[in-house]
Amino acid sequence: MLNVNEPVDEIVILVKRSSHLIQSDVRNVRNVAGGCRQEVDIRQREQSLDTAKRNIQRQDSDVQQREQSLDTAKRNIQRQDSDVQQREQSNNTARRRTRRQDNDVRQHEQSLDTARRRTRRQDDDMRQQEQVANTARKQCLRNTTSVSSLIHRFRGIVAHGPVYTCSSCDQLLYKHSVQLAANIRSMSLSITDSVLLNKRSSDGIEYICNTCSNYLRKNKLPPCAIANNLHFPPVPTHLPVLNVAEWRMLSPRLTFMQIREAVVGKQLRIHGNVVCVPADVCTTVSTLPRTSSNFETVAVELKRRSQYQHAFLTSNVRPACIREVGTYLVEHGDLFQFQNITFNHSELETIEPDALFTVSDASDNGAVTDDTVTTNVSTSVSSDSLASLDVATDSDPWVEIADMHIDRAGVFDTLFSSPDFVEDSERAAVYGKIDTGHFDHVHTFAPAEGNKPISVFVDKYSEELSFPNIFWGSSRPDTHAVNVHYSDIVKSELRRSDRRCVTCIDNIFYKLKKCQMQAVTGKVNVAVRKHKTGGHVYTAGELRDADSINNLVKFDDGYRVLKDLRGSPPYWEKAKRDLFAMIRQLGAAQLFLTLSAAETRWVHLLKILSEIVDNETLTDEQVDQMTWSHKCRLISSDPVTCARHFDYSIQHYFNDFLKSTVSPFGQLKDFWYRIEFQHRGSPHMHCLLWIADVPQYGVNDTVDITQYIDGIIS
Repeated sequence: MLNVNEPVDEIVILVKRSSHLIQSDVRNVRNVAGGCRQEVDIRQREQSLDTAKRNIQRQDSDVQQREQSLDTAKRNIQRQDSDVQQREQSNNTARRRTRRQDNDVRQHEQSLDTARRRTRRQDDDMRQQEQVANTARKQCLRNTTSVSSLIHRFRGIVAHGPVYTCSSCDQLLYKHSVQLAANIRSMSLSITDSVLLNKRSSDGIEYICNTCSNYLRKNKLPPCAIANNLHFPPVPTHLPVLNVAEWRMLSPRLTFMQIREAVVGKQLRIHGNVVCVPADVCTTVSTLPRTSSNFETVAVELKRRSQYQHAFLTSNVRPACIREVGTYLVEHGDLFQFQNITFNHSELETIEPDALFTVSDASDNGAVTDDTVTTNVSTSVSSDSLASLDVATDSDPWVEIADMHIDRAGVFDTLFSSPDFVEDSERAAVYGKIDTGHFDHVHTFAPAEGNKPISVFVDKYSEELSFPNIFWGSSRPDTHAVNVHYSDIVKSELRRSDRRCVTCIDNIFYKLKKCQMQAVTGKVNVAVRKHKTGGHVYTAGELRDADSINNLVKFDDGYRVLKDLRGSPPYWEKAKRDLFAMIRQLGAAQLFLTLSAAETRWVHLLKILSEIVDNETLTDEQVDQMTWSHKCRLISSDPVTCARHFDYSIQHYFNDFLKSTVSPFGQLKDFWYRIEFQHRGSPHMHCLLWIADVPQYGVNDTVDITQYIDGIIS
């Protein structure tokens, strides 16, 4: 007890001594507790108690805010050190990168960013600021400082091809034509789930084209969407793959067209019109000889008429495979059932493996005698089949069993091309005994003989019946939720990620001819309804007069309606007049350019074709090691992508190269060009350029003109 009467100094001394004793006691208690904390259970119990106590304290908003402010101040002090700041940034970046490897997390972040930007763009000032910034950025990209950087940028643009798949219309498009499908999904539209196919491109991201996006943002169905009844029938994977001749023997419609192979490049081109004729599939398949397996082939010739010497298609076919696919088409194809196409199943059965045929060596001239064939027919062959072998007469010397041992003539050599294109050395190997008169070796078929051609507009399902390898006996849906024109359907099918239409070259030419005939018919009908006769009224008597018809042709009155049809004489007449008008206004063009497609030398195009056709990603070294035949195969396998990429390159050549302020030719005033297709099948462009502020011949000094020419021509 302290006495209040004691001096103050003594009281202070006593208080200090008491505090020291208390501190020593606390230290002793802590040391004892520290020894206890070495036990895991005690330490965990204390931590849980401390955590619970802090959680209770943090329920008070004042305490929580005070702790947050202290933590923020402490972190701010630590971040003043550049090493600490960089370490935190690297940790945060690594953590976010790890989280974004999950597609769901990445799409969620992108949708949040899109929604945040959309909210900000509702402000007119913010939207204008973004537009100004985007315009400045694009202008900066266009106004490069040197020609070398301009060339580097152009090559970087054309290096990427149409490898981005739209999840709505399933078309292969370029990067500038697509956007992220997550942007549409974030809008939570009612039509989104029924239209998007959840189809991802080669980079693992789901895209949607700008056209489909514009419709979906309005909650409307895009006309070219697969959901608009534009899907292809599925391809059965259990069936064998047939070649061109085998499919032609199963086609209820034969499309006769003259397709020739270019001498250089192996590309194909069409000559003349397309004629569609009904074919007798039942008789053709039933007449095929029976074989013992799917691997045995017979040589066939397909002719327009049986008495013709020339065959429009010669190939080795597999009768067993034809029968197997034909049976599937009859059972599952609604068009085959509508055409009442049926096969006799007893004739479709192949010879059992026990039916062995032992063949001895034939004579030098290839003739087969009766003693050269020894047969061992099993009981599965009926007596009717054996009796049919005895009815062969001198006028018809063909015997089915005797024919089966013959070395099959001909490899698949041409596609609708004349035999005149075959060399003499090849003819002997290809046609075998045909030229010597031994027709027993090759089976001749004329499936369309005796039938009259049918217009493609009268025959509603002519395309589906002509190409069962694409439609598998099914018809295109007659009804669409949104009306779509045939030309849009053609464009959609040729751009699909499913390349079945592109690899069928004759189907491409068929679509081309049908679109052209539709355009001509439509223009004529419109002209007749509008009475576009140049103010003159024609009577029926004048149209019966031969002189009046000649005058119509002479003064182009009969062709005036075709001026909007690409490639027609009136179309090029209109283009010529436009060119003459430009020359009158701008003077003579300063430069004439000729640009050709060098597909076999474009490494980036071959890489694109390999990714689309073969689904294989190649490096530049692998492309350099490609053989000429491999390059030609890729180019001829997908001519649509080649033509699209040439047009894509031309557009960027004008917009990003010639119109640039640092273009080596100078400031471009105007241009005119015409695209043609060379004999090798590749596109080719002729172009006239009008350049501003260039020395003119006869006006400026010759030295200036020479310097300008030397500066742009190497």
